[in-house]
Amino acid sequence: MNELLRFEHVSKTIYNKKVLENLSFSLFNNESLEIVCSNHLEKETLLHLLLLRDQPDNGDIYLNNKALLKMKARERRLAQQQILLIDDHTINSLYNDFLVAPASLKSLLLIYDVSFKIEMEKTAHMMFIKKLKERFQISLLYLSYDQKSHLDSTRTLILKEGRVVKRNSFVNKKYLTNDKKVYKN
Repeated sequence: MNELLRFEHVSKTIYNKKVLENLSFSLFNNESLEIVCSNHLEKETLLHLLLLRDQPDNGDIYLNNKALLKMKARERRLAQQQILLIDDHTINSLYNDFLVAPASLKSLLLIYDVSFKIEMEKTAHMMFIKKLKERFQISLLYLSYDQKSHLDSTRTLILKEGRVVKRNSFVNKKYLTNDKKVYKN
């Protein structure tokens, strides 16, 4: 499995407050991960780092095993084409943009801001992902805060005060019961 995204010992301070501290995680192609932040500032800071709108104070962020901070401006712009923020306003308009995407683009990172996606239509979401999977390898990253959103992610990281306090993996066995997935490790 190819690694799409990796945070290595990432720290970020905003207004003299340590928002993220020594955060490390990886996301592989065709995998989904939910990160549950303890507050809105953590989530927004992480989102800005993921969308390449900001840089960490310490640590490195890798996309396709290339350090984003060491990329030249042109390379960063190309890398940004791989990262999409999905909210309830963009899902219906994004697919057409990728019909004309460069042939070199093989994989996509879809970031869902769960605070916006609470009641997004499941059918629209599934159709969108299905169409994109015809052309790209898709990795999903769900960002939420305060509590786990119970989305179908294969792994979950829970942050508190900028640090990972819990890691869950739900990839061993899946059972269907009453049309709901129940995970057992």
